[in-house]
Amino acid sequence: MKARVIILTFAALLLGTAALADPACPGVFLYKQPDGSVVRLQRHGDEFFSWTTRAGTSQAVELDVAGYWRDAAVDPVRKAKGAMRRELVSNQRKRDGIKAAAAWEFNHGERHIPVLLVNFTDVRFSIASPVSQISRLLNEPGYKDNGATGSVRDFYTDNSNGAFTPVFDVYGPVDLPHSMSYYGAHSEEMHDLLPNKAMVDAARLLNDQIDFSKYDFNNDGFVDIACFIYAGYAENAGGSEDSIWPHYSRVMDNTEYDGKKLFNYFCASELKGNSGADICGIGTFCHEFGHALGLPDFYDIDYEKNGQVTGLKTFSTMSGGNHNNDGRTPPYFNAEERIILGWMTEDDIKYLPEGEVSFPSVRNDIAYKTFTDTEGEYFVYECRDGNKWDDPLPRGMLVYHVDKSMNRKVAGRTPHDWWWWEMINTYEEHPCFYVVCAASPSVVNYNGSVFNMVFPGSNGVHTYSPVDWENNDTGYLLTDIKYESGLVSFFMASSVEKKVSGTVTDTEGQPLSGVYVAMREPSKASGNTVQRFKARPKVYETLTGADGTFSIPIPGYDNENAYVSFSKSGYRTSGLNVSVSPRTTFADMSLKPDSITDYCYYDPDGSLFLAMGNPSESEMAAIHIPASELPKNGGQVMDVSIMPYTSAEAYYIIIDAGEDRLLNHRIPNVTIANHKLEMVTVDLKEFNVVFPPGKDLYIGYAMVNKPVNDGFVGTIPGSNTCFSPLSWTNSDWKQIEGFAIAISATIFDTGGGGAAEFASLADMGVVCINDPGNGTYAAGATFPLQLNLPAGVSVLSESWTFDSADVTGTSAVTLTPGPHVITAQARLSTGATETLQLLITAN
Repeated sequence: MKARVIILTFAALLLGTAALADPACPGVFLYKQPDGSVVRLQRHGDEFFSWTTRAGTSQAVELDVAGYWRDAAVDPVRKAKGAMRRELVSNQRKRDGIKAAAAWEFNHGERHIPVLLVNFTDVRFSIASPVSQISRLLNEPGYKDNGATGSVRDFYTDNSNGAFTPVFDVYGPVDLPHSMSYYGAHSEEMHDLLPNKAMVDAARLLNDQIDFSKYDFNNDGFVDIACFIYAGYAENAGGSEDSIWPHYSRVMDNTEYDGKKLFNYFCASELKGNSGADICGIGTFCHEFGHALGLPDFYDIDYEKNGQVTGLKTFSTMSGGNHNNDGRTPPYFNAEERIILGWMTEDDIKYLPEGEVSFPSVRNDIAYKTFTDTEGEYFVYECRDGNKWDDPLPRGMLVYHVDKSMNRKVAGRTPHDWWWWEMINTYEEHPCFYVVCAASPSVVNYNGSVFNMVFPGSNGVHTYSPVDWENNDTGYLLTDIKYESGLVSFFMASSVEKKVSGTVTDTEGQPLSGVYVAMREPSKASGNTVQRFKARPKVYETLTGADGTFSIPIPGYDNENAYVSFSKSGYRTSGLNVSVSPRTTFADMSLKPDSITDYCYYDPDGSLFLAMGNPSESEMAAIHIPASELPKNGGQVMDVSIMPYTSAEAYYIIIDAGEDRLLNHRIPNVTIANHKLEMVTVDLKEFNVVFPPGKDLYIGYAMVNKPVNDGFVGTIPGSNTCFSPLSWTNSDWKQIEGFAIAISATIFDTGGGGAAEFASLADMGVVCINDPGNGTYAAGATFPLQLNLPAGVSVLSESWTFDSADVTGTSAVTLTPGPHVITAQARLSTGATETLQLLITAN
């Protein structure tokens, strides 16, 4: 399942300590001290950093050498290191591509996962027949022991509506060579010391009993997911501080087991709580397995104020819901989680229609949304009916406020970035995915009863109007909200203005004013034919303001798609296809100069420098530019700019056209001794790097013998980035999504024909022949031969035909009865020559 890209792996030691973990169990646990006294305690944090307080207070305590809990202070340095370790793990998961691989490769069909039961030298399994009991807990259909709602397999099969059936193959128990504290005792940074070593030791000791080759679904040489369940209690549920905190992690172990290596693993405990002999519920196992399948944590993970962000509370298995009903009944996944897992798509969350609305539980893959005027910010509406996995939760409608926007900053990063780095609900002032409380919609972090959070809920709230993060009413009003017989119903009224908005800039990011922006229905035919203009589509148009922004009202526009064009003198006319939103359709554009096309894939404001890599390797990275985005007649690479982030023996500029190598050029004065963290521009004009039309272009650089823990610079997601082992003749480029390198290039259009990605005025539906009668005229009338070009577009020369007869040089024609075709050949100031046609009728 792991999308393995060698240049993006951590050093072994770092990988061995990275994890995502179950949060501390809610509630109080009791601890009997050596003198017989009992103290009430509460645990906070997760595997990265944890601390204990006296129950109901913020007073931190620690266990002294005599076995007594004493008052203490939480170490801010250790807390900060815990937060840093968590962020490092999120970075690592992103680069390894686990989410993409999980959603589309592993989470469908029947998949087998090995589960290894482990004893320590001082703690052994206490339940009878552990293999049988654990296997039933994980696999048995309708599992009911100890008041269970079902097995782990039941939970995932139900949530995926049968699309995914995990099968857990249980082995052991095996006796590990060390005590529990060897693996689980706290380090100086207050996280477990060597939990990953327990996974390695268990695999080594059970290797003769397990055929690990069966567990590599995508045949990449790594076991997809492994698990171990350890004897005794879990630290997060009040167990000893020497016990292991349940978590999901990775391990770098070069040992091969039946030709496969370990990588992704997770773990959970045998017993629940910190006393007794009751087997653990499935909640924690489902939470950690969710991480292995690609889900992030949705609880507050910054270790501040004891985790005050309400987030999704007990409504999510990836928040606190895995502890519902004492861990026996984790809730159904919400719509956003289902999308991450690949069981729903973005399009499955429908836009909330006006009028009477009624819908069943999200377990049926049904949810609705409404938008705001900020791209990426929206509200999701779900029904929770109390069925099976939702039994502990209140019945009614849940409303989620989701923020994935890229144009606002929250604590120095955009909400989109916080989602990307899986730190979604880190900041109390601005959680990026939380449940709107019905009883107090304006309270972001509600800490009251969950029965007040649904609509109508225990407070009987029957109306709701969503408000965005700028405190603006979003224009939707839900009234008469009800929950009856498994259905949510209400009446929705909307005062939303439908519009298309955006910003136009140049290639330097500076706003462009006076750009002509036009929106129309997308073309249904290709070429400049007369038939295209019989149904003369309505064009919505405007000019950009001084700040480069525009907004065009589009009332009555009912097509789901549109084409938006942008034109200004001195710049290439361009356009893009958009999906039309019921509210605001966002259409931003960067216009390129007439003769120079810049490809800049580096965002210095959004970049994050990553120390990745393997020792003494020589590797290459490049931006991939499809032929459709290049000048249609070919071009020349004029210069390339890179950032030599790490030391290396040498850097080279590498340019390929398709499979053909165009250039290997060593960059002078960039060595181990003098590399600097700044952009270096290499002028390539003397090398005449000309590429042919119709081939993709790869522009990048090679690092020769880079040292340990160094690698390419990562930025925000979104660029077409490829990697390859070093080759001086050709490259086996492999693309990786969501990761960018610091590189840009300047390309000259040698053909003078413009770039294929830019449509003509006719293709964009702009009717450029003056048509004062709007297509209908009286027989005998005079029709003027005049062009009506968009603002910013000028004509150098023109020729005319009327019903195929040349009428160039005349100013008007006389119309006879019947249809007529008027054609103009116009040579524009951009250098392009366009054929413009108009169909009119004279009666």
